[in-house]
Amino acid sequence: QMKLDQMTAEELKMLGIERAEMEMPAIPEELKDLPLTKASKEFLDAIETKNRVIEIGGPDSYVLQHLDSISAEASVFITEPLEPDIILLRENPSKIAALEEFLHGTQRKLDNLKDIDSVILEMHVKDFMIRHRRMLGLSDSDVQMLEALKVEELKRAKMRGYK
Repeated sequence: QMKLDQMTAEELKMLGIERAEMEMPAIPEELKDLPLTKASKEFLDAIETKNRVIEIGGPDSYVLQHLDSISAEASVFITEPLEPDIILLRENPSKIAALEEFLHGTQRKLDNLKDIDSVILEMHVKDFMIRHRRMLGLSDSDVQMLEALKVEELKRAKMRGYK
């Protein structure tokens, strides 16, 4: 069985997977102990009903190795329109990690966001989640984490020349 992160862009394309990967960056060290809302089984099941496949990485799994290699809490491989997006999560994932990856898949399906730089899409998703925190059922700690991650994304955007 070949692992997704080891496949070439052409091999992924044959499977209907576009090599467009978005990820929730690693949690900043100073916020590691922040109590985040965990993604319930029901929540993850609901995401999967929306044309997504969720793979949770256990110890020594290729999912965990991939997330470690890109220093991310979660990641999503955006696929072709009729194929399910593949969301990679660590064990016992936070709700914001799962939700963020789900929303990235939704972003890529919107024509007006298709050609936007990934760093801008990262900030856009975090803004959306912060603005709609009540509707999404996010805790104050979840929002605090999103705000800190948004600051990191802003730094990445500035390094890429955005003002």
